Amino acid sequence: MADTAQTLDTLPLNQKARIVEYTDDLVSQHLLEMGCLPGNEIYINNIAPWAILYL
Repeated sequence: MADTAQTLDTLPLNQKARIVEYTDDLVSQHLLEMGCLPGNEIYINNIAPWAILYL
């Protein structure tokens, strides 16, 4: 896991990251509804067609 902040759209496949904060209200609401809370560790394991992220 890197020590530098990056956005979810720049996170490479299968690299772990920790959620620090949200900067977009619409996306943050969707991620919160899925249980992605600040402090949780996540990784992108696949990207669907049309760049829809699967966490």
